[in-house]
Parts: sequence; C-alpha cells; structure tokens
Amino acid sequence: MGTTRVKRLLRMTSLLAVLFAAGFPGLSPVALANDLSPSVEENPGERLARSIRFLEMRVHQDPEDNVSLNLLAERYLDRLRAGGTDADLTLARNAVKRSLDSVEAALNPDALALGVQIDHAAHRFDAARVGAERLVKAMPSEGMYQQLLGDALFELGRIADAQGAFEAAARLEGKQIHTESRFAQIAVFNGDHSRAQQHLQEAVRLATSHPSADTELIAWSHAQLGQYWFSRGRWQEAEVEYRHARKAAPGSLLVDGLFAELAAARGDYASAVSQFLDINRRSERPEFRQALGDVLVFAGKPEEAKQWHDQAVAGYMASVDAGFVHYYHHLAGFFTDSRPDGKLAVHWAQKDLELRDTLAAHDAYAWALYLDGQIDKAADHAEKIILSPSVDAHLLFHAGMIVSRHGDIPRGAQLLQRARNENPYLHSFHLHR
Repeated sequence: MGTTRVKRLLRMTSLLAVLFAAGFPGLSPVALANDLSPSVEENPGERLARSIRFLEMRVHQDPEDNVSLNLLAERYLDRLRAGGTDADLTLARNAVKRSLDSVEAALNPDALALGVQIDHAAHRFDAARVGAERLVKAMPSEGMYQQLLGDALFELGRIADAQGAFEAAARLEGKQIHTESRFAQIAVFNGDHSRAQQHLQEAVRLATSHPSADTELIAWSHAQLGQYWFSRGRWQEAEVEYRHARKAAPGSLLVDGLFAELAAARGDYASAVSQFLDINRRSERPEFRQALGDVLVFAGKPEEAKQWHDQAVAGYMASVDAGFVHYYHHLAGFFTDSRPDGKLAVHWAQKDLELRDTLAAHDAYAWALYLDGQIDKAADHAEKIILSPSVDAHLLFHAGMIVSRHGDIPRGAQLLQRARNENPYLHSFHLHR
C-alpha cells in the first residue's frame, strides 16, 4: 500500500489520532491542548473563532487533511448559524470541495453530509434532498442521514415523507435533541400544540441532562421552546426559556436577538433599539438591519428607520447578486411589510416559492399578491393555508384578510378570530424570518 493511501486512511480516524500518532510537524500535544482548551471568560463566539483559527492553521500546514477540512467546514456552518454572513457559506463549501478532492466520496461521507447541510443553509433544498438520498442509500443505518433527508423533504412540502425520515432517524439512534425538535416542527404543522410542547420540552431535557452537556445545544433547545411560546403570545414563558438560553450561551447573537424582539413586542422600543444597535455592531447580517429599521418604525421614527432599511435591502441584494438565494423570503417580507412594493414583493415571493413548498412560502406569495391587488390569485394561494391544519397566527391572519377582501366576509372573520385565539398579540412586533 502506497504512502499516500496510508496517509489518507489515517485521516479517516480522527484529527487527534493523526496529530499524536502520525506526528505532523509544527504542532505538539501541549500546543494543541493550550489552543483548544476552553476559557471560562470566553463567550461562544470567541471559542468558535479560536477553533476556526486552529483548524485553518492545520489545513494550511497540510492542505490534504480531510478530517481538518471537514471540521473546518462544520465550524464555518456554526459561525453562519451564530450570526455569520454569506462568506461562511462560501468558505464551508470550499472546505468540503477540498476535502472531497483529497479523499473520494465513498470514503468521505462526512464531507457529503456537510455538503447537504450547506445546500440546506443556502436554500438549495432539492440539491440537499438528492445528496441526502445518496447518503441514505449508501448507509441506511445512519440516523443523521435520515434526519438530513427529512429536513429537505419538509422544505419541499413532502411532510409525510419528512416525518417518515425523522421516525427512521429516531428508530436508529433513539431520542435525540434534533429529532425531538423536528417532531415538534411536524406537530406545529399539524396544529397539535400539546405534542409540539412535549417534543420541545423533551429536547430541553435531553440537552440539559447529558453528562457532557453542550452549552450551545442547551441554549438552542431553550431558544426553540421560547420561540414557540413567543409565537403563541406567551411572553412570560418565552422570557423564561430565553434566560435559560442566555445563561447557557452568554453573548449569543441569536439569543440576544430574541430578547430584543421580545422587548419590542412588549412596546419597550428604547430597549429594543439599544439591543438591536448592539447586535448590528457585532454582525453584518442584513436581517438585523431590517429588524432595527422595523423597530424604529414601530417607535414612530421612520426617518431613522430609513437608513437601516436601506442597508438591509443593499445587503439582501448583494447576496442575490453574488448568486445566493436564501434571502428571497426576506426580500418578499421586506417589500410587503417594511417598504411596501407589491410588484417587488410578488417577484421575490414567487422566486422563494420555486425553491420550496412550505406554508410560509405560500403565505408570503399570497400576501404579496394581496398587496399588489391580485386578489383572485391571492385567494387561490391562501386556500392552501386554510385547508392545512396549521394554527400559525400570522398565516391565519393573512388568509382571513385575503378571504375577506375576496368577498367571503364570514369565512374571513372566522379565520381572523382563529388567529387572535392563537396569539392575542399577533399585531405586536415580530422578526421577519
């Protein structure tokens, strides 16, 4: 067996095994321990940045180290989820490509799985489905690949198939935090609040009871439950979960954003503006620019809001011009609610609907058509929401307004009452997601 083949097989074990057993130059075990050991003073963002620097150094030393490349791609995705930018998507995709160039796909399933996650984050849902199906076919006993497939199928509107994939993942791996959150997602779609709460609470229990609990997972699980309560107008319960999330991961941009959203919903606009200003100092994401602009509008300061809305739309369009598609939904929402323009709203909502078949996408398109005066067409698309078991207050409100405008006042009134029953504060501030 040639030395290159031996080297590649070593990489397939683990990064630590390679470092300590194979003796790569330039990094001792002591240096590794010093670089990776957590500091109590660090917040999650600082720890993540340090991890990325370490892995970037590793792949600089050995450009064909596929284990480090895969880990680096994963860290870039973590940074994206924590409030990073499109650049992280590009970096992650490049790291996966280099990994697959180094070790062929048949021996490198981690890189293929990361590619699926990148496609999902980029809203290339059909590509994610194809990649996940390939992994499931090759390794049907891997629960993670079933979960990835379910995620893609859910976004493509194949809810029953998605549920089947999540159930397959649970059978293979038992109860897991991520599968519980996905069962909650299915339950919310089906209008089953009791089951949704059970799954979200179980995700929190799993995250907090593990002997080596991951603080980011603890924060994420509490944040998911908090967002569920917020969507129902249960602000006190939401705040409790957000506080747990912040305690687990202080300094998290996304958790800070949830607190800012809650402050704005309660009408404490001064606090919300201050919090969103801080978030915008720490992140370049255009949706945070839009959020600050929206809060300023709620606070009766449209002139101050304009600069932030200008920056938001510039950021969205820069992403689109660079070939990304994941902000189509944000652009549809921006041009329906933040800066109303019916034709632009319809344009972006239609493009988003071409990527996925979710109720949120149909709602955005129907609401954009309503704004543009295309009431008959809006009513046709609202029907998908009306006929679904969904109990999302904002979707029901939009459908009620559209149906009423279309001429069916009693049916519209019924939908509007259902929306108020689901969330009595649905007209308060909320982030566009």
